[in-house]
Amino acid sequence: MQEQHLSWSENDEPQTAFWRSERGNAPPKSIQVVDDTLSADEAYRLASNGVGMLWRGDFHNAKLLMQALERRLDKRLDKRVEKSIKPKSKALAKTNQEVGTNGGLDASLDANAHEAMAKLFYKHRQAQAQRARVLGMVLLPLDGSYKIPLPRAPDVSAACSQAWGEPKPDAAETKQTVTSLRELLGVISAFEWRKKGVVVPALGRDKKGIERRIHAHYGVFSPVRGEYIDLVEQAPLPLHLGDAANLKAFDIGTGSGVLSAVLAQRGVGQIVATDVDARALACAKENLTRLVGGRQIKLEETNLFPDTTKHGLAHLIDHYYQGDLFAAVSQALGVVKGTYGLAVTCKAEPGVIVAEIDKQALENRAEITKPLVAAVLKKLSEPEFFGGTG
Repeated sequence: MQEQHLSWSENDEPQTAFWRSERGNAPPKSIQVVDDTLSADEAYRLASNGVGMLWRGDFHNAKLLMQALERRLDKRLDKRVEKSIKPKSKALAKTNQEVGTNGGLDASLDANAHEAMAKLFYKHRQAQAQRARVLGMVLLPLDGSYKIPLPRAPDVSAACSQAWGEPKPDAAETKQTVTSLRELLGVISAFEWRKKGVVVPALGRDKKGIERRIHAHYGVFSPVRGEYIDLVEQAPLPLHLGDAANLKAFDIGTGSGVLSAVLAQRGVGQIVATDVDARALACAKENLTRLVGGRQIKLEETNLFPDTTKHGLAHLIDHYYQGDLFAAVSQALGVVKGTYGLAVTCKAEPGVIVAEIDKQALENRAEITKPLVAAVLKKLSEPEFFGGTG
């Protein structure tokens, strides 16, 4: 991420500092130095006009100011939403009545009701964005060691180092940083949650009877709500494809690694967990090593599926193989979606090569740089049965 800076004037002297925003928010264009004498109403006016307020007063008073801003925001935004709801209440009431009567959305529902709901959702998103912008205008300074040079400020250096990385030694006393109080409170909260961890009932207890926990790093989704975890823990495994130990699962966007841990706990033999965020992969590695040893789990930094999808297709062909390679490939491709081109051989039929390319790929063959070659993997029960192609 490219460094951004913000500038202001203080005591008739020009000042500049590094702007830190994990959300990627641009620094305020206008900065006003404020302290405990600033009223909440004036702060709301400044924040609403996009003026960043660099706090030089007591740290706890800055938190009280932000709470006062929250109250004013909630009051004003509630009025706006209520005002937008009233003209549409009849349409929404009609929708609710028909859903209740028919047990679902009927094709004859008034189009105005759908439009009303869409507009309400849009209004809500607008309100949330406005709230975030205003509350993000209360700014705090930090020195090069992540110390807050304000009265009664807590020591946040450990939390900041965990979230942002260790400060550079040469910048310890010279590099000034400015961030929003809202973002800093998020860093502190993430630090405490990481220490405490989140109990995941689906993971059971360890040998000492202690509930297993997931410790999410800063910037990584924490499984504080476990409905989706319960779904993975309770969903039937596709055992018609083989024993759990012979199954392969992909955990796309693994985050904290909680779903991979649940799958490993259920005995799935091979798990490939992917994510594009290096912090998420570090978090997953830490959790999985502690919970399951990470033996059957491979972590990869990639977008969506790793470059091992062809092996999944090979396992599928292996499953359908009953002595006729052509029939097995045909059956496997019957459940495959998307564009493909492949060539398959097996040791049981050494003189046979089954090659196939789908119609869409054939029509767009000018765009194909190389075909997908599927190597049929060896069966675990018969190690010499299948061999790969080049």
